[in-house]
Amino acid sequence: AAFVWLNAHAAGHGYTLSFPRNNPEGYLYEPWHWCFERDRLLAEAD
Repeated sequence: AAFVWLNAHAAGHGYTLSFPRNNPEGYLYEPWHWCFERDRLLAEAD
């Protein structure tokens, strides 16, 4: 339930999934690893 909510709402709060499936960095998929992107959130607020 938490992961479904995060997928639907995290971006609106400035969070992105750090290592989604098939990420360009080649890291394994980590559904528990989220990153806060403050600068992106602030830029979208302007």
